[in-house]
Amino acid sequence: MADYPTSPFRLYNYCTSRMTPIQSKKWLVPAAVFVALLAPTLALFAIIRTDAETRTQFDFERRTTQMTSLIKGRMDIYTNLVYAERAFFVASNVIEEEKWLDYVQMLNLPLNYYGVSAMSYIARVPRSEVAQYPYPIFPTSTKDVYYPLTHTASMVPVVASGHGFDVSSEENRWRALQEARDTGLPAGGLAPVAATTKLPTFLVFAPLYRDG
Repeated sequence: MADYPTSPFRLYNYCTSRMTPIQSKKWLVPAAVFVALLAPTLALFAIIRTDAETRTQFDFERRTTQMTSLIKGRMDIYTNLVYAERAFFVASNVIEEEKWLDYVQMLNLPLNYYGVSAMSYIARVPRSEVAQYPYPIFPTSTKDVYYPLTHTASMVPVVASGHGFDVSSEENRWRALQEARDTGLPAGGLAPVAATTKLPTFLVFAPLYRDG
């Protein structure tokens, strides 16, 4: 039994060596056509692949730009809201819980500020004034100054029950609070909704100084 070559090129040489010159020339035609067609096909494939990669990159950049714009727009809304909240407290000589709740209700948070779950006022309470503070401050600790939630209007029950929670007791809240205090600008960060849950929320703080 004859052994036939397995390599395409050797097979080609094996076949053409057994052909007449005319048969050999006829064999070259399909091979030449194949090679001629293969080159444009490969070039077209390269063009299509490059175009697909370009389109993918363009689509990714477009979507990234859209998402960045949406996030920035939402953050601008939240920032304006904390400025409005600060203006309310600056204009109020005496802060009353009932008036504060009425003010937040007029804002209609679910409709006009979708995603906002609560608005709060955080008091600065020196240790010497803890006894006069209207709510028990928690968690219990010994420090020179506490920053408890004092006035809260919330769409989330667990936050509404957080009067007296010392914001400085939680690392991310305290970091954002200090940044707002030191820069005079709104600052934010991620933190649990309340001390009793690990559900995350995004917080924005705006400083309020004694002189307004």
